[in-house]
Amino acid sequence: MLTGGISTETARGIALQEPALIVIAGRSIPRLQETERQLRISCSRPAPGVRTGSLKQVRKTADEVNNYKEPIDHLINNAGVMGLPYQLSEDGIKLAFATNHVDLLLFTNLIMPRIIAARLGARIVNVSSIAYRFSNVRFNDLNFNVGKNCRLSLIWY
Repeated sequence: MLTGGISTETARGIALQEPALIVIAGRSIPRLQETERQLRISCSRPAPGVRTGSLKQVRKTADEVNNYKEPIDHLINNAGVMGLPYQLSEDGIKLAFATNHVDLLLFTNLIMPRIIAARLGARIVNVSSIAYRFSNVRFNDLNFNVGKNCRLSLIWY
């Protein structure tokens, strides 16, 4: 999610290098538009924003990105949510797990052939935090029994 934090600053740093194309993705259209506005101030090239937020939307976004003619030589996964009350994504997955892991994994795998085609020098960077230390993934209860077993939900923006 691009909100003026690490994601926006990373995008700004990359945009200043004048790439052929930089694409930003996030769940919030207003936040995407604000980040696009900020990037236009910093660089001459447009930064199209694409929406994510559900597995269906992630697939649609990946299709859109896969249709760009430019090679995909860098992917920086820096999505995350934090401090929200327990809630499920549109797909019925705990929102934190969906945003911080499932959506990124799906998106990365869907555009992987394009990244591989970019050849030498292509990179995937996954930005994370130390929040994983506070809670283990419950593989047998990913949705925390629909919130009943959820005492603390650390989710990073």
